[in-house]
Amino acid sequence: MTEIKKSNERLERKQASDALTAIEADIVTIQSDITDINTAIAGLSAMAVEVFDADGTFTVPTGVDVVWLTGCGAGGGGGYDSGAGDGGGGGGGAQVAVDHPIYLGASPPATVTVTIGTAGTGGPANGNNGTAGESTTFGSFLTLLGGSGGLAAGGGGAGGGGATGGTVDTDNATSATGSGLIGGGGGGAGAQTGANGYKGGASYAQARVHNGTDTNGYGGSSFGVGGNIATAAGYGAGGSGGASISAGKNGGDGILFVRYIS
Repeated sequence: MTEIKKSNERLERKQASDALTAIEADIVTIQSDITDINTAIAGLSAMAVEVFDADGTFTVPTGVDVVWLTGCGAGGGGGYDSGAGDGGGGGGGAQVAVDHPIYLGASPPATVTVTIGTAGTGGPANGNNGTAGESTTFGSFLTLLGGSGGLAAGGGGAGGGGATGGTVDTDNATSATGSGLIGGGGGGAGAQTGANGYKGGASYAQARVHNGTDTNGYGGSSFGVGGNIATAAGYGAGGSGGASISAGKNGGDGILFVRYIS
């Protein structure tokens, strides 16, 4: 019996030793996996964004051949109606891109010139149209159109990229899309004395709610909300039309966000 007992004890010790060896091997494997995971995490590509609110140059990082662009052209200025109590048309909103992918080619350029659209100006006194907003460009890879100027006679300016501006005494709340981009909202129409003007069309941003008492048309939206008499236009949005003795308002400048994985 003593020999059997000793034999069992030896067997138990061996089994315990084997089990401990297996556990130690598992620990080594787990530690190796953790090291591999940490190495992979450390090597993950970093997401980066550069913002351009003025003309500049994008330096293409080494290894980057795709960028994603978000931004807009510039909004059109509002028109000014010289008639007493009459309202000018709102400026059109600019064309918008949202995370629009751009392939820079197998051999990307070292730099890309970025041009940010300057806002259209509101029509001054004596019955003048607003001027169109300028386009925002990313080299030759992408052009985001500016919005048209509002009309002195009350017509809303067309939005960049295909949206149609309002005609006199007509509410235009449409936006247009094309080529994977978002059309700017058309400018709201102005109205004759005693009538109400109209809100601008919606685009990426919602149209500004019209207060129902202004004769001027509100600016069409873009990346930002269109302007009214008291509020400046957001990025790419159209400026408010002028009313009575108030000149048309300027549109909003363009902007561009360049996102890439380094």
